[in-house]
Amino acid sequence: VADITRYLAMEKKEGVPSVRKQIALVKRSMHDFALSVNAKDFTDFYHTLSLTWQQIVTVPQLNKGFNPFIANKINLLPLDRLRPRLKVAHQRDKNGVLELEGYYPTKPDRVKFQFYYVYEAPEWKLAGASVNLIPMH
Repeated sequence: VADITRYLAMEKKEGVPSVRKQIALVKRSMHDFALSVNAKDFTDFYHTLSLTWQQIVTVPQLNKGFNPFIANKINLLPLDRLRPRLKVAHQRDKNGVLELEGYYPTKPDRVKFQFYYVYEAPEWKLAGASVNLIPMH
């Protein structure tokens, strides 16, 4: 717990990353997520997560939570070629968590995401994720 508090305190001085960095964070997280879906196992994804999230989630929980992507064989790797669209300019909350919300302009379903990041020196690490396919009629 002391390590997490120290990391969060360090980042409170840093501020919000640039839009370019925010897009890079989203692209990296989505790529890691897509690799895990295709592998049908979130072990590698787990090792990319923040210490904060690793303390509250397990690989079996990730596998179960994201199983609809695995079961439906959703290949998200083509998103690597697209630029994610951030919904709004994001600020960090009082705990230093940065929320990046947006979508990839895909058809027939739009890939919507919400990623949460904390700064764990020397980089931003994923601390929560929601990925959904939204039908575009």
